[in-house]
Amino acid sequence: MENSAGGNVLAIKGMNCVVIGTDNAADGNLFRVPVHSRLYCGIEGPESHVSAVRKQMTIRVQQLSGQVTPEVYTQNLSSFLQVSPVPYQVDCIVAGLQPVTRRPYIATVDMLGIINYIDDFVAVGKLRPQLHVNCEALYKRNMKLDDVLETMGNTFFTNTDPEVVKEALVFIIRPCSTAN
Repeated sequence: MENSAGGNVLAIKGMNCVVIGTDNAADGNLFRVPVHSRLYCGIEGPESHVSAVRKQMTIRVQQLSGQVTPEVYTQNLSSFLQVSPVPYQVDCIVAGLQPVTRRPYIATVDMLGIINYIDDFVAVGKLRPQLHVNCEALYKRNMKLDDVLETMGNTFFTNTDPEVVKEALVFIIRPCSTAN
């Protein structure tokens, strides 16, 4: 049986920000999308599937002309998974900011390419049910960045097996004064 590269991935919307994190960063399951400084993708699944999807999506993004919006990336990821002859066993979270409005964006794409747009938070991985319950208890709409980070940390580390979740890699996605 192949190792799971994905571990767990969690994304939470806040007021003018999105935070996305993973408890298994060593395998490259959470990455910034090339050519877009405010767009990340987290993938959960077998290591070879995560690697293959990441590679194919990097190629697809490089072939696109113009700015890759979160919607465009999500649609491309969905299309790739739908038409791929290989049934990749992955669950993906796309998180970022809209380029013009800077509104927070979270969507999931499952192994069949089905997109689900998220208004608050979402988790994928083996601990998804537990992470969802933990986050649901702590989440409030329009939280400030500090509160989102506290919620992320508490969600990953409260009531989870310390042998399973030892550390987390977290990316903060928010507008900045420079244009990217």
